[in-house]
Amino acid sequence: MKSSFRHSFKAMLNHIKRSVTFCVLIVTTWSTVSSQQKMPLAFEVASIKPNKSGVFGYGGGCRAADKKIGVADMLNVPLGRCRFVNIPVEYLIDTAYWVETTPASGHPPAVVGLPAWAKSERFDVETKTEDSSVTKAQFYEMLRTLLSERFHFEFHLVTKEVSGYRLIIAKGGHKLGTPKPDERRRFGGRGPQGEAISRNYPLTGLVSFLTRQLESPIENATELTGNYDFDLTFDPASTGRQFSGVAASEVPSKPSLFSALQEHLGLQLEKTRLPVVSYVVDRIQRPNVN
Repeated sequence: MKSSFRHSFKAMLNHIKRSVTFCVLIVTTWSTVSSQQKMPLAFEVASIKPNKSGVFGYGGGCRAADKKIGVADMLNVPLGRCRFVNIPVEYLIDTAYWVETTPASGHPPAVVGLPAWAKSERFDVETKTEDSSVTKAQFYEMLRTLLSERFHFEFHLVTKEVSGYRLIIAKGGHKLGTPKPDERRRFGGRGPQGEAISRNYPLTGLVSFLTRQLESPIENATELTGNYDFDLTFDPASTGRQFSGVAASEVPSKPSLFSALQEHLGLQLEKTRLPVVSYVVDRIQRPNVN
C-alpha cells in the first residue's frame, strides 16, 4: 500500500516537473522570439567620418540584393554595403525615410527643425552587413537604426497641405527618349550648373531633383511608368535658390527650369496643393566619428 502510494506520488512529482520545465521552455522561447522580433535591423559595421573637402557635390546609395543597379553601382559599392560621400545629415534622413513618403509624390519627406550643422556639415558614411541577401527595404530600416543610435535622431510626424506642383505631360506629348537595350541605369543632376541627365531611369529621379531645386513638393501625375533618357539644361537662378561658389558669369544663358521642362522634355509643372508628411525633429546630435 505504502509502496503504491510512493510510486503514485513520485509519478505525480515527475509530471509536475515536466510540466513546469515545458512552461519555462515555452516562456523562454517566446521571450527570445519576442526580443528578436523587436530588435531593429542594424549594420554590423558603420563608419562615420567628417568630410572637409569643401566640394559641393554629394551623394551615395546602398547595393541591395533586390536592386543592384543604380547610384550604388556608380560608386562601386559592394553587395551588402552602403556608401555615402560628402553628405549632410539631411540627405541621410531623406534616404532613410524615403520609403515612408506617398508613392505618387516621389519626393523625400520634409524635415522640419534641423539645426544648421545638419544641413551644412558633411560626412562620409560607409556601412556593412554580413548578410548579402539584404533587401532595399531592410537597408532603409538599418539606416534609420544608424540615425537613431549614432545621431540620436528623434522626431514626430505632422501632415498638412502645402503649396506644391503637379508634373504633367504638356500639350503635344512628352519628348522623353527611349533607352538603348541594356543601357546602364543612372540619373545625375547638378543644381548650381542647371543640369540633369537621365539614362534608362524612371521619372522618380527627375521628380526628386525638381523637388530639391524648387524646395517644394512635387506629385508625378504623368502616369509614365517606364525608364527614359533625357538631357535637361536650365538657368539655375530660375529656381530661386542661392548657390554659394557659383558666379553668375559662370552660368551661360539658359531657359528657365519651367520653360526647359516643356521645351526639351514635353513636361509641365502646374501649381497645386499637396498633403505632405513632415518629420519634426525633437532631437539630433553630432555623431561620434570613427
